[in-house]
Parts: sequence; C-alpha cells; structure tokens
Amino acid sequence: MSKRGWLKTSDGVRLEMELGIEPNEGERFPGVAVVCHPHPGFGGDMHNAVVRSMATAAWEEGYVPLLFNFRGTGRSEGTQSGGVNEPLDVDAAVTYARKLATDGRVLLMGYSFGAKMCTMWLNGGGKATAFVGVAVPSTTDYPDYSDVPSLYITGEFDDVAPLDDGLSRSLMTGGLHVVVEGSDHFFHR
Repeated sequence: MSKRGWLKTSDGVRLEMELGIEPNEGERFPGVAVVCHPHPGFGGDMHNAVVRSMATAAWEEGYVPLLFNFRGTGRSEGTQSGGVNEPLDVDAAVTYARKLATDGRVLLMGYSFGAKMCTMWLNGGGKATAFVGVAVPSTTDYPDYSDVPSLYITGEFDDVAPLDDGLSRSLMTGGLHVVVEGSDHFFHR
C-alpha cells in the first residue's frame, strides 16, 4: 500500500507525490529514494515505466521510493518552466524524504529530464547520500558534486544521452558508468 499526498515547494507550489509505503505516525525508514521523472512536455510523469522500474530497484535495495510529479504535471500545481524552477521541486521532495529517513539517508534518482533536474539541484548546493542518473541528457552541465557517490546508466544507442557523455560525466565525478547493451533512451530495445 502506498501513501499519496502533497509536497510544498519553497515558492509555494503543491506537488502530487506518492510514497511507496503507508508509514505509521512518526515512522522512519533506513533510507528514502527520491525518483524524478522524464520531461513532462513529452509525456513524462511519475507513472513512467522507467521511473517505476527505478522505484522497484530502490525498494529492492532497502529504500522506500518517493515519486512526485514536477510542477504543472499530473495533479501538481504550477506551470512547467523547462528546468528553471523544477530544482525547487527536487528540493521539496528531498526535504520531505529526509524527515522520513533515519539519519537523513536520501538516494536521489532521475531519468532523463529528471536526472538533469537532480544534477542542477546538486550543483546548486543540494546534498544527497548518493545519486543515480539514468539517461542523463547531453545538455546537462558537468557535475560539481564529486563528493556524492554517483552511478550513471546509459543505453548503448541513446541519442539524447549519448554513451560518450555518460562516460565523461562518470569520469568527472569519479562515479560508476553502466551501459545497457542494445538499448536506446527509452530502454525499449
């Protein structure tokens, strides 16, 4: 059973969210994984198949998944800003996750646009226990957060997040890089 509810950003926008388990009053968890979805302008939301797979993987590793819709997506309020204000959405999710996580352990995960928003938040001074970026777009600035253990997952034939970019990014951060052979940006192949 999951908990559905709302997050509130620092600029007052209410975001639709779903926590992978219904917590008891005051219950905390060993870790919470914030999972950020792909670009809403192309149909991305927290119900995306890759996002759900990431949430399942986090659960299997002992993290309670926290999914949310960026502003202007699904039932979330506000207007999509193409990445200008969405890092505030990441911040709201991580802030809530920290309250639920023992010792504040938050795994930050993002797919495509969601991964880009995660890196923007990290580059802006955000802190997470670790970061997993799946199909991080090539337009993403090189990260400035080498103190955060990072894993980059790239499809072998991804034309949005090319293989060379993923490898370069992992080298810049000291992170790991995994290539999914035969796969594209959507991991359909």
